[in-house]
Amino acid sequence: GQYYDKQFTIYIDNVNEAPYGINISGSIPENSVIGTTAGTLSTLDPDAGDTFTYSFIDTGSYPDNNSFNLSSGGVLTSKAVFDIETKSSYQLNVRTTDSGNLTYDGLVYVPVTNVNEEPTGIDLTSDSISENVPTGTTIGNFSTVDPDAGDTFTYTFVDNSSYPDNGSFDIAGNLLK
Repeated sequence: GQYYDKQFTIYIDNVNEAPYGINISGSIPENSVIGTTAGTLSTLDPDAGDTFTYSFIDTGSYPDNNSFNLSSGGVLTSKAVFDIETKSSYQLNVRTTDSGNLTYDGLVYVPVTNVNEEPTGIDLTSDSISENVPTGTTIGNFSTVDPDAGDTFTYTFVDNSSYPDNGSFDIAGNLLK
């Protein structure tokens, strides 16, 4: 029944664990010039302070990869001009590699943000009126050509000094009277 007590110190060696996720911060505004930064990737990893490199993988199955450049540091830049009315998000297949060469492959989504684009045209349904009609008679309806679906518009006369005939007409909503 005799015994002897002794304390031991057990040391835990740090082991490199694999990354387990990829995040993206940022988005790409539609109509941005080629080379615009679309976001920066970051890696989820249990090892604090680890460093990572990034690359696209399986581009054949993920053709959206071809719409971006990806630096090894995780910065995405555009290789195209994006239009939200055509496509609102891009799916990229990315590999992150930690400093110990362990990897994680994952999908990230780059959203395209809407930018209010300028109207590209204005139309009038009729551009003539009979003489001697009462004041306030509707001549026609204005409509606007605009790449942004669902926009609403207001109509006003401009440069009345150069176009004094503007004073002979009124605009009510989208009606020329």
